Amino acid sequence: MCSEILILSLILSIASPEALANLSELSDENIKLAGGLAYQDSIQAHYTIECSIEPNKGLLEGTENIRLKNTTNALFRELQIKWSSLGKLKISCRGETVRILSETKEDSGTCITVIELPEPIHPGGDVELQIEFRMSSSEYAGVEKLPITNWYPRLWWGLETHDEYDVKVETPPEYTIVTSGVGDSKSGYHHGDNVRTFGLFLGRNHKVAKAMTKDVLVQVIFTPEGKECADLLLETAVDVINFYCERFGFYPHSVLSIIPGMNRPAGGYPVATGIVAVHGMEQFDSKPKLHWQWITAHEIGHEYCGEHVLSEDPDDAFDWLMIGLGIYADREYARARGLGLNKHREMMNRYIKGVQSGFDTTIALSPEQRSKIIFNFNSVVKHGKSFSVISALDCVLGKKVFGRIYRNCLKDFGGRRLGINEFKAVCGKETGQDLGWFFEQWVNSNKFLSYKITSRGCKKQDDHYISQVEVQCLGDMQMSVPVVAYFEDGTYQSRLTDRLLFVNVLDFKSKSPLKEVRLDPNGALAQVSME
Repeated sequence: MCSEILILSLILSIASPEALANLSELSDENIKLAGGLAYQDSIQAHYTIECSIEPNKGLLEGTENIRLKNTTNALFRELQIKWSSLGKLKISCRGETVRILSETKEDSGTCITVIELPEPIHPGGDVELQIEFRMSSSEYAGVEKLPITNWYPRLWWGLETHDEYDVKVETPPEYTIVTSGVGDSKSGYHHGDNVRTFGLFLGRNHKVAKAMTKDVLVQVIFTPEGKECADLLLETAVDVINFYCERFGFYPHSVLSIIPGMNRPAGGYPVATGIVAVHGMEQFDSKPKLHWQWITAHEIGHEYCGEHVLSEDPDDAFDWLMIGLGIYADREYARARGLGLNKHREMMNRYIKGVQSGFDTTIALSPEQRSKIIFNFNSVVKHGKSFSVISALDCVLGKKVFGRIYRNCLKDFGGRRLGINEFKAVCGKETGQDLGWFFEQWVNSNKFLSYKITSRGCKKQDDHYISQVEVQCLGDMQMSVPVVAYFEDGTYQSRLTDRLLFVNVLDFKSKSPLKEVRLDPNGALAQVSME
């Protein structure tokens, strides 16, 4: 809902009085279509960019053509352009230099430029902008590897959108380049559809290993010292994409490029659409094979949640929900390939240790509350707790049901913003349940989960056995948790506790004596020990 209000307010701020009158006459549903999720789906521009980068001089310059069709009910007299505050722009439209109404520099190092169009864009009309841009930066100068994001001027609606790109980049011959698009050797352009942000990577004296799978170009760019790691990353990435296509039905982009990050093996990060970084490729032997397989699956998961499905937070493309859903994807890969779940348990333990340290791990905090946090919120909550929430929901609803919810989110929210309210609605529609009790505890509170088996017994009764297991809730969060009883003949039975009871007594009837009882045997729940 926040993103809908934001986009609608931006329409109103740049629309004409006539358009405002038209909007005021619309129904609530049509206003939503004009200014809500449907509006953001339809505001898609086409960028044609030609640029040159001279790393030795720290210089980036180029020309850009932006084509935009007005698919809203509003009349646009102004547009906003976002770019680096260090750069210089010359913007024209229909042969005329546009008038700049304002320039606002942001703390992030970007600048929002509001321009007045020579003629307003009516609903159904279109416009083309021609932009010349130039930027010099010492961070470009003489580097061996250079990831570049936010390097081109783009239309700005208060948040990022999916757009179409054709980009041609000239670099010195000693630099290898990969982008968020697929390169055409004849035209020299790299093309990308449904791109959140178009990224570049330049590597001096780097090599590229390539493969194709499911119509996706997979490539790993590496130094000679990183070749052994690159070979494994390429093999793993192909397998991950194949698995995700089988599980989710598709892969959202036509290219995946893995680039080298920092020199030490410390994980990775999503760079831009279709580009992920993996740290420490040159130190391949310092980590087990599992590490490189997991981080590959983990980073590719962000291409679904954060790049394909968009975050509701305009200032954070990878908010807690996107990260939690992304980690769920790589956990499913790890389970299917028998890689173990140590990495995911480590992720949960970040959150558990945060609870044990007395940190307030509430997810739904205001910006003011967030600014006062002194612990590592990114590690404890944004990663640790976010995955714990998604894993717990999967545990409560069951793998099949949650799998349908996940696929529905990918299908229905591609290029759209998925916030907690939308996610709750998808869950409610699929299950027919009001899951407010779950999200209230996990997202809106500092409550924590802690259950314990406090007693167990087994008695023979006629030709069978009756086992009784008592489970107590020791924390302040209540939810159903799985309890599995294993018997001496190798059989087992599963039960779920009643979330409304602080003490559950579960009965199991079997043909052989009770051997052991396990609480959450799959390790799906982030339980805080009270001992």
